[in-house]
Amino acid sequence: MFTKGFSLIETLLALVLSCLVLISALSCQWFARRSMQVTLEHMVAMHLLIDISNSVDTKQLPLGQSLTAALSACRHCPPNTIGPLRSAVELLQQLPARSLMAPELCAEQAGHSVRLILSWQSAVAPGAGQTMLCGGTDRRQVMLEVSR
Repeated sequence: MFTKGFSLIETLLALVLSCLVLISALSCQWFARRSMQVTLEHMVAMHLLIDISNSVDTKQLPLGQSLTAALSACRHCPPNTIGPLRSAVELLQQLPARSLMAPELCAEQAGHSVRLILSWQSAVAPGAGQTMLCGGTDRRQVMLEVSR
């Protein structure tokens, strides 16, 4: 059977080489898909932060804590505080934000501006050593500074 054409060793080497090419192509596709997922999550999160900064009076947001937790703890807050909180939390529950797993929004003072921080859980874990400012560990985050 192998007397004419390729020998058994050449055929096996060709088979091994084609398997290696297939495996490398599949792994490249896997890495590209994960990278694309992270990019899409970042785009959605940044778009959401821009929507929140344009829709909510950031001067009225409580600083240094999760806005969702602040809203649930704010039963007797004045209307000028609870209104922006409610608006921000509602934006976190609308359609674009649903593509992010467990989004968490925080605000903090940054000089003469307010830094909005949106964090979420991702199927693609962030790199080690990143400092999380909102929502705990093993989350991705984006920030947007808004002048006060």
